[in-house]
Amino acid sequence: EKFEFEKQRFLINFIGKPHSFKEYSASEVINGKFSENEFNGKLLFIGATSPDLHDDYLVPTSNGRPMPGVEVHANALQTMISRKFITPADANATIALIALFSIAALALFYRTKLLIAGILVVAVAVAFEFLAIVIFEQNGLLLNLVYPSLSGMLSFVLIMGYSHFFESEQRKFVSSAFK
Repeated sequence: EKFEFEKQRFLINFIGKPHSFKEYSASEVINGKFSENEFNGKLLFIGATSPDLHDDYLVPTSNGRPMPGVEVHANALQTMISRKFITPADANATIALIALFSIAALALFYRTKLLIAGILVVAVAVAFEFLAIVIFEQNGLLLNLVYPSLSGMLSFVLIMGYSHFFESEQRKFVSSAFK
C-alpha cells in the first residue's frame, strides 16, 4: 500500500504508555529464542531502549515516564497507518470560543448574583475542559484548552472590577450631590 500525505508534519497520536508495543531484546533474537515466523508480515523497529543512552522522551501519554525514541517512531508510523491523525482546531474556532466564553461571562455577571455567576463561570470552564477531552477522544480534534476558559474567567474578573469602580464613582457622585 502506498502512503501519500498532504502534510509533511503531523501530530503523533500515541497509542498508550511507554512500552505499549511488543519488545524483544537483541540477545533473544540473536540466540534464536523465536521461530522464523514470529516476525513475518510485521514491521520491525530496531533501536535502543536503555535510559542510559538518553534516547527517551516525555510524551503526552507517558505519565512522567520517558518513552524510548524507537517507540516514538513506532507510534508515528502507527498514526500514519491507522490514519488517526490529531487535528488542531483552527484559529477561527479558538477565536469564536474566546468570544463565546467572554459573552457568557458578561451575561452571567448581569443576570445572576455575583457569587453564583463566579461559580457558573468556573463550572462552564471545567465543563469545557471535559467536553474538549471527549471531542479529542472521539474525533481527534484538539481544541485549545487554555484561551477560551481563561478568557471567560478573565472577562468575569474585568467586568467585576469595572462594575465595582463604576459603582464606587457613582456613590461618590451621589454623596457629593447631597452634601
